[in-house]
Amino acid sequence: MKKLLIIILIVYTSNLFSQNILILDSCIEITIKNYPLFKEKALHKKISDLNIKNNHSNYLLSIDFEGTASYQSDVFRLDIEMPNIPGFELDLPASPLDHYNFAINISQLIYDGGTIKNLNSIEQNKLLAEQKKIDVELYKLKEQVEKTYFSILILQKTEEQLRLTVKELEKRKKTVQSAVKNGILTQDNLDILQAEIYKLEQNLIEIEETKESGINILQELMSTELHAETELKLPDDFEIKTDSITINRPETELFILQKNILNSNEKLLQSNRLPKLGTFAQGGYGNPGLTMISDEWNPYFIVGAKLTWNIWDKNITKRNKEILKINSDFIDTKKEVFDKSINILCEKELGEISKLKRLIKKDDKIILLQKNICKKAGSKLNNGIITSIDYISLLNDKNRSIIKAEIHRIKLIEAKRNYIRIKGN
Repeated sequence: MKKLLIIILIVYTSNLFSQNILILDSCIEITIKNYPLFKEKALHKKISDLNIKNNHSNYLLSIDFEGTASYQSDVFRLDIEMPNIPGFELDLPASPLDHYNFAINISQLIYDGGTIKNLNSIEQNKLLAEQKKIDVELYKLKEQVEKTYFSILILQKTEEQLRLTVKELEKRKKTVQSAVKNGILTQDNLDILQAEIYKLEQNLIEIEETKESGINILQELMSTELHAETELKLPDDFEIKTDSITINRPETELFILQKNILNSNEKLLQSNRLPKLGTFAQGGYGNPGLTMISDEWNPYFIVGAKLTWNIWDKNITKRNKEILKINSDFIDTKKEVFDKSINILCEKELGEISKLKRLIKKDDKIILLQKNICKKAGSKLNNGIITSIDYISLLNDKNRSIIKAEIHRIKLIEAKRNYIRIKGN
């Protein structure tokens, strides 16, 4: 199901790119999926699987072969005088000075006190922690993508408004040309309008270049080729919930996993103190065999069970538990510092959201008034009551207010998304 969703996402976003339209959430998803660090998750999983298999192998039979050859300067002897019995030769054999032995050793673990289970638990928690560290790094990409995305959006909206202003001036220029021909206005009024158009076209060139640079940065983050005329869609506005104080960041989950690793290590320390039981068998062929005073090659075998129990470990386990407790306190402190910094950032964004909402309420009123002023100023210019300089000043005030209003709306959505991203909800 997960693979199907990824395929649908890729097809959907590819269709968006073909239409030169980008959606922020799709940009974030593609950036994370294509980022080289994302591939490390699978590599950590492979290493962890191999380590767990190695741990499980301790439950299997252990079989090994050994061969020895040795020479010793002396051997055990029985210095006993045997009675002299006519017709019989009584002599005790002596062990040879050279020894040879070839054997196969087999051992089987029966009970390990839970050591292997705890080792696997540690390994699994380590894997989750390593993958969560990658999530923490990838989470930072969201901020990069969002900042770049909203910067381009502001440039995009500014460009749109400037082009509308150029069209408005071009339209006004035709009216002024007619007024100049009829002697109502002087030529300098027409020249002033044309100069203002050139200035706006210069501004458009700067915006186009800056926007292209932003698109290139976004393209690099996404590792996906974008069209030069790519258009970014403004995310939908939404209401945020500020009643929840829960922080759901990957860093928070990482702190929990780090504590889990310490808990698993503590259980491992406890299991290492429990008795260990196993069986063993040895089959071999040697000279001498098990009969040490024989000077012949003989086969032999040994079977048995082995119990080990570290009754006193010189308080090493106790001290190691204390170390684990100190490390746990370190993690708690780091989490406390992290939570405090997140809460500060959230409060900052809430203040920004409140400010922008109040500004937007004023924006509409200001723009409505300035549109009426510009409409009347246009009639006055046509009739020669005011000059082009006066008209342009009023027009620029109106357009700056419109651009500012658009920027406020974009920044409001950005601030809300910042709040959600910072909190992780």
